[in-house]
Amino acid sequence: MPLEDLWPEYEEYTYFNWNCLPPKLLKKGVTMKFKAGSTILSAGDYPEYGYFIKSGTVQGMRQYLDGNNYYYFTLSENDGSVGLLELFSRDTASIATIIAKTDVIVTRIPSDELYRYIMNDTVLLRRCLHTISKDFYLRSGSDGLLYYKCGLDRVKYFLVKYYEKNDCYNGTVTLEPSFQSIAHSIGISSRTVGRSMKILKASGLINLHKKKFSITHKQYNQLLAEVQM
Repeated sequence: MPLEDLWPEYEEYTYFNWNCLPPKLLKKGVTMKFKAGSTILSAGDYPEYGYFIKSGTVQGMRQYLDGNNYYYFTLSENDGSVGLLELFSRDTASIATIIAKTDVIVTRIPSDELYRYIMNDTVLLRRCLHTISKDFYLRSGSDGLLYYKCGLDRVKYFLVKYYEKNDCYNGTVTLEPSFQSIAHSIGISSRTVGRSMKILKASGLINLHKKKFSITHKQYNQLLAEVQM
């Protein structure tokens, strides 16, 4: 049987969020509220709890030695669980700082209770396996491409992906994200983004009109060729 024909049989296990938690496990947790901008969990903390987002959005952040913050993932109630990676990798230090992007309501469950329950529940174990595997797959792809790239090359990569996501008719795409947003998504400073955009404009790889940058289909192809070199 082709693998693609088998996957639909287990489609119901492809998400793990607050709504998946059984009442017995929910009783082990407490409901907590966090204001936008507050820290839910700091990198390096012992993973004493698992967190499931009931409402709102959080961001995962890493801080570099030069003081720059890199926001590299966002979670909401649809895909919002924090702490599963540490729980199942048996790591005693949280890998990322978790910041409330909006006002957030979470259920916080002691890690030992969460781990014991999941390990004895086939349904939750399947959901957990898919969630962690999907995250690793996506991260391996993006980190592998960008890890050894300089700031300018990272910006080129972002522009190529942004164009591909936003163009439907091989036309011109206007760049809407701020320098800060671009910087957060590719792990560099906003100052580096600004310098890179100036270089790309001077090279004719992007346009600037009324303080808005844009990319034509021809420029996209030029950027794509450079990214693939």
